[in-house]
Amino acid sequence: MKRMKRVFHFAFAFLLIVSSCISVFSVSCPVVRAEKSYNQLISEKKSKENQLKNVKGELDRIASELSKLDKQTSSILVQKQKMDDEYLAIQSEINIYKDLILIYGDLLGEYETQIDTLESRIESGTMAFLALMKISQTYSTMEKLSYALSSKDFSEFVSRTTNTTDILDYDYELIQSITNDIADLEVKKSETEAVLNEYKSSYREQVILAAVCEVRIANATSLIFEAEADKEKLKELQAEEERTNAEISAMLVSLNKQIKEKEKVLFSGDMIWPLKTASCYISSSFGYRSDPFTGSTEYHNGIDIATYGSTPPVYAASAGKVILAKYYGGFGNCVIIEHGTSNGKTISTLYAHLTSYSVKVGDKVKLGEQIGKVGTTGRSTGMHLHFTVYSNGTAVNPLNYVKKP
Repeated sequence: MKRMKRVFHFAFAFLLIVSSCISVFSVSCPVVRAEKSYNQLISEKKSKENQLKNVKGELDRIASELSKLDKQTSSILVQKQKMDDEYLAIQSEINIYKDLILIYGDLLGEYETQIDTLESRIESGTMAFLALMKISQTYSTMEKLSYALSSKDFSEFVSRTTNTTDILDYDYELIQSITNDIADLEVKKSETEAVLNEYKSSYREQVILAAVCEVRIANATSLIFEAEADKEKLKELQAEEERTNAEISAMLVSLNKQIKEKEKVLFSGDMIWPLKTASCYISSSFGYRSDPFTGSTEYHNGIDIATYGSTPPVYAASAGKVILAKYYGGFGNCVIIEHGTSNGKTISTLYAHLTSYSVKVGDKVKLGEQIGKVGTTGRSTGMHLHFTVYSNGTAVNPLNYVKKP
């Protein structure tokens, strides 16, 4: 039996410690409200305004980047157009040089053909001349014939034979004319080769220039594609930021509307004692106190109104709107009412440890309207009402607003 008692005491102490920890956390943490208070709306508005400012800053940055990319793209396009025109001009010159090379190549071939023809004619004439010389009886001695035939070339042969009178009816003038024509053709051939080589050199230079131009055009085209890709990404980001801008702007419109609605509700300044029974007393004051569970000094953000074990009705200390009505951690069954603004500060009251509550979030209550009954739910050592007054979300001494009747 003693062992069972020890187990029971241990279990009870454990549950008490857990309950104490949960309650301490709940009481010490800021109140989380089911409906946003005036101060929360103001805080959220400032946050959204800062977000909107950042979004607009980002939109300005994106617009600036897009403007730069547009200018860069336009500049590159102008340069590319010049390069395209230059490339077309080079290709035109290349085609001209191709035609000239073909023309002068054909001309050179024609000169070579003419020279070959004339040389063949001279060669034929020379052979005929030699045949005549062999049968000619005009030579008085073999020495003259040997002298003529020992010539080193045709020109010397003609020169030696022209000094003789032994040639019969050979057309010397024709041979000389052909020789002159060959000389003229050789000159033209040489000139044509020089021009042809010049055109080939120019053609090669233009081909190199065209290759360089192609590389430059390809680089410019690549830069344009990259710029366009960057612009598309920026436009997508811009669209996203604009959507965010629209969403935040809509939120601000809604918040401003809610804030204006809140500002219309002014705290009347009237606040009554939340209990009407005379059999009650303040069991714990506002401020630092000895915690009834741990014995350590803890901050108490309201006053505890004990009711000698009874569960009398709890009344709204002032007219307002219910923004929380639920079981709320260490507060147990809890109701929070927002009463309006006073000098720019939102006034609200909290009623905790209720046995039950008879209101819901969004309800508008009148001063003195019943909202629940005293209880001992949550972190509580007995029947009592925990009553807190908040000014701009900060707990203040309720006795600055209400007095026990």
